[in-house]
Amino acid sequence: MRLFIALPIPEVLTSALRHAQERLLRAVPEGISTTDLSQAHLTLLFIGERPESELPALKAIVTKIGAEVMPLNLSLTRLSAFPSPQDPRIVWAGVSDDRGQLNRITGMLQQEALALGYPIESRDFVPHLTLARSKQVKNRTSLRLFLEREPLRAESCLISRIVLYQSTPTPTGHSYQELSSITLSGAHRRGAQS
Repeated sequence: MRLFIALPIPEVLTSALRHAQERLLRAVPEGISTTDLSQAHLTLLFIGERPESELPALKAIVTKIGAEVMPLNLSLTRLSAFPSPQDPRIVWAGVSDDRGQLNRITGMLQQEALALGYPIESRDFVPHLTLARSKQVKNRTSLRLFLEREPLRAESCLISRIVLYQSTPTPTGHSYQELSSITLSGAHRRGAQS
């Protein structure tokens, strides 16, 4: 099973992301493939291929995080690209939260994953939502100019769930199935502050 833990992204944000995708396709009509935003999510921890027998431990991590973390007010911030805006192969929209909780959550998830013996990525966490991919080098300048000039519609919303997903390859990409979903309540944190 190919697994990851993420925050599901609601329609208020995906609507703004679809708008950015439409403008991107008008600015760079060739060599761009947009992502399907119908199952948009913000990946917090990629786990990878794991046997089904490990699901209870992973579900316990999601439950623990739900009890530690309050709901998040996520905002779209900017457009950029990996590996860089000068070499744009993956176009993404940046995401932030008003209390800086995203880095805290990913740190907690990484600690839990390490405790279970899972490897974690060494690169820094950059909260983002992938909009498109470009494989044609000839579009590099047009794409770079789009990233420099195109404003991202400012939207924000409350995210109140964290989800353990299974990713399954399909002929058109990947399909994502929720295996465990927990409401972010911060119950343990509130109790500690009382």
